[in-house]
Amino acid sequence: MAFHSSAPPRLGGLILLVCLLLQTLLVVTAASSATFDLYDNGASTGGATYTLDESNFPVGEDEDHSGELFATQMSQLGLVNVTKYGQKPGTVRAAKAFREDGERIVSFEQLLPSTSGNRRVYLVAEDLEFVWPFIQYGHRQIVSPRALLTVEADDGKADVIVESVSDSPRVFKIYNLFSRAESQALIDTALGFTGDKRLKRSTVGNQKGAENEGAQIDHGRTSENAWDHESPAAKIMIERSFNLTGIHLDAGKVDGLQIVRYMPGEF
Repeated sequence: MAFHSSAPPRLGGLILLVCLLLQTLLVVTAASSATFDLYDNGASTGGATYTLDESNFPVGEDEDHSGELFATQMSQLGLVNVTKYGQKPGTVRAAKAFREDGERIVSFEQLLPSTSGNRRVYLVAEDLEFVWPFIQYGHRQIVSPRALLTVEADDGKADVIVESVSDSPRVFKIYNLFSRAESQALIDTALGFTGDKRLKRSTVGNQKGAENEGAQIDHGRTSENAWDHESPAAKIMIERSFNLTGIHLDAGKVDGLQIVRYMPGEF
């Protein structure tokens, strides 16, 4: 939009500000609908493009309920086949929906296109967890900072990146999941353990009771290890790991971090 005026500087600045506000209003008004690509949970193919009016985004009792209503609404369209092991195609209801960057969708604004194009929306069946899609080898996806605990790097906040390595089995390489300071804190804590918690020869097999009857030393595993359940750095790492996998943090599902030390010649 071009604008020319011979008005005094202050008046010209005011008119320019009004023009900018009008442009912003037009952009906001135009965003009353969102076009996005729907996929089954973890799928890289078989998607469908859909446009939703803002007025049709369901509003529930709270954000979680709104997100559930939206996921169910999208699955009932029949545009994509929402799958769940052991259930017939076309009979599965989605209970959650996630964006390509790991954000669980609970509001219309999350559906608006990004700078790179349409959002990808993944429908997750009831009682299942979000699965990161493979897309293609080497594909890199920045994880939304609203989807997991922020990583405070030495030079500022670091983006956590999920890189696709293999589709079957599904393997990803994760960048910047923790900072150098956090890793050093884990090392320092493990080195300070004493008694039964100290670093000691790694074993194989299952632990049975307090005596670890099933845990055995094996010549094929010569490292040392310890478990960290309670240090601040361990708690942050555990929560961030749950965030990344989209699993609700539940004390009953939490295991400690295994800290492994390899000295020269150990494996």
